[in-house]
Amino acid sequence: MISEPELVGDEPFERPGDRPGAVGPGRPPEPDAGDTVTGGAGAPGGLRRRPAWWWAFGGALAASALWAVGLTAYQRLALDPGAYRAVEDLCERTELAGIREAVGPFEDRGQSESFSHVARDEASCIRSLRPVGYEVPVDEEGNELGSMPTLYVSYILHKGLDPEPEFESTVRARHEMWEPGTEVRELDGPGERAFVVAGASEITLDVLDGQAEVRLVLSGDIDYGTGEPLLDVSRLEGDLVDDVRALLDRLKADG
Repeated sequence: MISEPELVGDEPFERPGDRPGAVGPGRPPEPDAGDTVTGGAGAPGGLRRRPAWWWAFGGALAASALWAVGLTAYQRLALDPGAYRAVEDLCERTELAGIREAVGPFEDRGQSESFSHVARDEASCIRSLRPVGYEVPVDEEGNELGSMPTLYVSYILHKGLDPEPEFESTVRARHEMWEPGTEVRELDGPGERAFVVAGASEITLDVLDGQAEVRLVLSGDIDYGTGEPLLDVSRLEGDLVDDVRALLDRLKADG
């Protein structure tokens, strides 16, 4: 036999408004402990809740303050670039007298690019050289089948991190990832560390000196008929080394 439900107190069931913190007819929501704004009609004890936008606005202010503190701390921790400074037109600094004497004069003024950031400054220059008596091969219709020897120079001034711990691995990965088995040789100068990759049609020199990183790439033309280089740039390693030393001195003097 089913017995009657046991009653507790005067009411068989609790009403929603009787439970602590419950919301129901005749019982307004209890104020949060953090709400201290007073006033407002209809609020018990003169208390009312802050609108949601108030909290969003406060959060935005806090985030902005933290960002400003973080930026200030980052700038204080930034490394001293030393004697080097950023440049806008790297082609103006690339005199490269040794290469010009060994290969030929610059074909044009070149094209410079630059980029500046709180962590690093970058600049690049690309120029063509015209060997004495050299003409670009053309087909029967006059279309060029090649190009002049080209010199590419890049300059990175690191201001946020010390580049030395990763310099060698970056240089080796750049070459060996695309051409496995490439011989990357370390040189005794210029700069604090230097690596060279020399081939018949292209030679690359990577140099690190303090916070400055310089890269020179000299590419020769290729005979489209035979696949042989028209200019053997591997013999120009000494000229490239002398020229990068002069370039580093120029970048310091301009700073």
